[in-house]
Amino acid sequence: MEISNEEKQRQAQDEKALTGVEHKKKSWVKRRWTWLILLGVLLVIVGIVSGIMRSGSGTRPGGDGAVSRTASDHSPGSEIILYVEGRSSVMVAVDEQTLDELINAISTRGDEAQTLIKSGRVFTVPNKTRARIIEANFAKLKVRIIEGNKIMSEAWVPERWVR
Repeated sequence: MEISNEEKQRQAQDEKALTGVEHKKKSWVKRRWTWLILLGVLLVIVGIVSGIMRSGSGTRPGGDGAVSRTASDHSPGSEIILYVEGRSSVMVAVDEQTLDELINAISTRGDEAQTLIKSGRVFTVPNKTRARIIEANFAKLKVRIIEGNKIMSEAWVPERWVR
């Protein structure tokens, strides 16, 4: 059973034709996997960028889009909350020197704090009042009250009274 030259040529052509189809099929599969991998990488990059944008954007969780920084930042422009544990109000001073006097008055537990309040050099705001930092000195912050009866008032507070 000898195979003629024509038949050998036909078989060779059939093998080439099959190889071409298989090659196209394999090539398409490779391209599909390449595109799927690229799509996956793109999705990961988009996820990372959106995560960074959300965490670093400074927008408040309330969703109004107003820009603020976190309370632990304590740099000018940061939004903070005035807070003294166990108190219903927080005393704030109108200037840096009065803040020093207020801290001394509180530490001596005398009536000097009430005298400062009566003189108008110290005023009180409700505990957990929101404010924005204007200036930061060592352990002292100048803030602008951004809610409540004293809105837009500027005052000095110890850094320990904010969160």
